[in-house]
Amino acid sequence: MANHFPWGSVFSTFENLEKEIQELQRQRSQAESSIEQWESKDSMALVLRRPGINSRNTTVTLEGRELAIVSQPTDIVPEGYTKTVGAGLSTSASWRYRFTDKYDLDRLEAKILDGQLLVTIPRVVPVKTSRTVPIN
Repeated sequence: MANHFPWGSVFSTFENLEKEIQELQRQRSQAESSIEQWESKDSMALVLRRPGINSRNTTVTLEGRELAIVSQPTDIVPEGYTKTVGAGLSTSASWRYRFTDKYDLDRLEAKILDGQLLVTIPRVVPVKTSRTVPIN
C-alpha cells in the first residue's frame, strides 16, 4: 500500500507557523519596549524604555528631517556558558519620527540615562524679523 501523506501541506503549515511566530516575536518586542513623547516650550523629548538598552545595541539616525531609532535585542551571556532555556527579546524594534521645521535638528542630542534612551530635540528659536536699530 502506497503512503500518500501530504508532505507539501505539512511544510506549508510549518512555513506559515514560522511566519506567525516571527510576527508574534516582533509584537512582543514592541510591547516590551515603550517610547514616550514629552514637550516643553523649548524642546521635545523622546524617552525609550527597552530591557537591555545601551549605546552598543541602539542607533539613532537622522536623515533630513526624519529620525530613526533602532534597538537590537541583547543577550548577556556569562563567559563559558551557553543558554539552554530562556526567553528574551528576540527581534529588533524601531521607531520613526518626521519633524517640522519648528525643531532645530542640528542640536538634537541622544544619551542613555538610568537605563533609558533620552533624545532631546530643541525648538527653533524664533528670529525677530524687524527691529529698530539705534543710531549712534
